[in-house]
Amino acid sequence: MSDEHKGIRCDYCQEDNFTDIRYACLVCENYDLCETCFEGRHSNLLHKPYHPMQQILTEEEFSKRLDESESEEVYTFRCPYCGDDGFTASNLIAHCGSYHYEGGHPVRCPICLVYQRVNVRFLNNTFYQHVQNRHHEYCTPAEEVSNSNEAQECPICIEQMLSDYNIRYLSCTHQFHSECINVWLQNNSSCPVCRIVVD
Repeated sequence: MSDEHKGIRCDYCQEDNFTDIRYACLVCENYDLCETCFEGRHSNLLHKPYHPMQQILTEEEFSKRLDESESEEVYTFRCPYCGDDGFTASNLIAHCGSYHYEGGHPVRCPICLVYQRVNVRFLNNTFYQHVQNRHHEYCTPAEEVSNSNEAQECPICIEQMLSDYNIRYLSCTHQFHSECINVWLQNNSSCPVCRIVVD
């Protein structure tokens, strides 16, 4: 890490090697914004303002947040599938193991973006499979992840999805009670969690 994002160009203002916080899109293969352009919600034809963006701190800001943290991790990671924010690397992996195990649309790894910083491309497999191989030091034991699946809630009605309920999976792999999502899709054409258009 450094206080300059070497080799990175803001895709809106075209500034190279900027020194403020970098925001990297997790669903566009090579789209980055400087802090000013991110706060201005700038986008282009391919990148949309609702895409999940991973915040990449300068070395100074990362150290500051690590010093302020009660754990030994920084709560800076964002889910590349649903856009939820404020995870540690370990929490993000557990979240994706519970809610996005099957993956969905192509994504870039937020952990690679924060620590590797440049040349982070779309993953060849799901994020959860990628972290099991590449970032295993942050992974929760498999039995803990599988136990968290047992009490998963429907994102629409916020009730548990028990085995006797009819569960429907969308193409993005988010799951809902069939009745809840069917009513939702009568008035909306996208997933209520990640906003991907449903076929």
